[in-house]
Amino acid sequence: MRPVVSAASGRRSGLAPEGSAMSVKSLDLSRELLHAINRTATPEALRDQLLTRLAGIGVEHVLLATLRICDALPCDRRPTVFIGTYPDEWARRYYARNYILHDPAVRGIGERASGFSWSDPGLYAPDDPNARRVLGEAGEFGLREGFTLPLLTLEGDTAGVSFVGERLDLSPAVRGMLTLVGTYALGQALLIANGQAEALAEPLSPRERESLQWAADGKSDWEIGEAMGISEHGAIRHLRAVRRKLGTTSRAHAVALGLRLGIIS
Repeated sequence: MRPVVSAASGRRSGLAPEGSAMSVKSLDLSRELLHAINRTATPEALRDQLLTRLAGIGVEHVLLATLRICDALPCDRRPTVFIGTYPDEWARRYYARNYILHDPAVRGIGERASGFSWSDPGLYAPDDPNARRVLGEAGEFGLREGFTLPLLTLEGDTAGVSFVGERLDLSPAVRGMLTLVGTYALGQALLIANGQAEALAEPLSPRERESLQWAADGKSDWEIGEAMGISEHGAIRHLRAVRRKLGTTSRAHAVALGLRLGIIS
């Protein structure tokens, strides 16, 4: 199984989701964490890197999994968990009471194209008692605030990454950083699980590599064109070729994979 790809990417968004921008601090933390993740060889090591380096923004638990979105029973509801740090007692209650059918975060993975906070407007109907019950009881176990990133594997499997804690910093810059880190982390978890190593079949041209490096620096398409002395359309064309050669569909994943392969730094 190959690394995951995000279900959405913004045309002018750099590394962050559309409508947000990554700060220099968030960008530096992203690079530092991506390089650390790349050196992990076990799920435990990957888990520890995420929890240790993201503690400063309030992350206390992480969940990386592929899952099947269910509308009703019977259904093969249990996700394939690559990394999960939720309390065991909560997990037992969750499956015993079929909370996966009512979990707003799970529903959001199936319905949304970009990362979302568990408190975002419209995630669930205000008069939905089941959704309120799931989130309320999760909070009793320290799973009070979360940011969930919907993803798809290249095989088309639904996947999700959640960063959770009592109180999270979910500023636009942090959301952008978590989008990049979450995409990369699940890709690494899949590689670890399958014992695969990556190789780039078709090398990038020098200009394609340059455009990817500027994207890693958080530049928009227009800014990349200015830096390279070409039009915005030319920058878009280079990045489209980069995504094709790397087998990715989003800018965030192209940057993450470029860092993993040592194409950019």
